[in-house]
Amino acid sequence: MFQSFLISIHELIAGVYYLQDVPSLRSEFGHPDIAVCLTCMSYYFGGLTPPQVRECFDILEKLDNPPLEYEKWVKRGGGDIPEPLRQLIGVNTKDVQNFTDKIIPIFQHNQATIDFFLSQLVFPKHAKEFPSKLGTSGWDLVERKADVTTGFSGTNDNSDLLPTSITPSDPVNQLRTNAQVLWYLLQPENDYAQSTSGQPNSAIGFLTLLVGEPKEVRVLLDVGAQVSSYCEE
Repeated sequence: MFQSFLISIHELIAGVYYLQDVPSLRSEFGHPDIAVCLTCMSYYFGGLTPPQVRECFDILEKLDNPPLEYEKWVKRGGGDIPEPLRQLIGVNTKDVQNFTDKIIPIFQHNQATIDFFLSQLVFPKHAKEFPSKLGTSGWDLVERKADVTTGFSGTNDNSDLLPTSITPSDPVNQLRTNAQVLWYLLQPENDYAQSTSGQPNSAIGFLTLLVGEPKEVRVLLDVGAQVSSYCEE
């Protein structure tokens, strides 16, 4: 599936998204330079939305010297900006129709305007620097401490992935567990994933089948993220 760097309508900072408003949950950008670069690229290629352009002009009016900043926008726009709009006094933000039809298309892809939006609204809020960064992993579970960390798994197929400080214990009377779990899962009463045609159901069809089951279904074992694969299909 094609991945792209997009800006969510709910967030102003960039991240990896599969589709609009569908972020890739396994992606993490901890390096601030990467986040800044991706954010700039997203706005440069995608431009500003009409509300964002209006926010720029609202903030522009509150500056100590608005014409000086607006001059940078005009200079960056080159010959694309009509003569009446080359001076800030010629911009009437209260005329909604004129602002929407003429001003927004000019400045929503203007790099100087985008830089102004990033420096005034995006980075001051979303690119704060903190004195420390919190992070954790599975190794933190087995750090040296007073109490011994214990756990239980029905099968031992993932024992090779455990931290080296953990020693798996396989009691002799539990060695049959792997085959026993597989035997239970393969029972006919546990197979609801197949449709009448013998082909896998869609996610909606699979869940509809579960809801319509006359007997109460109390446990759903999603082996290998099977439901997610149905959704992708």
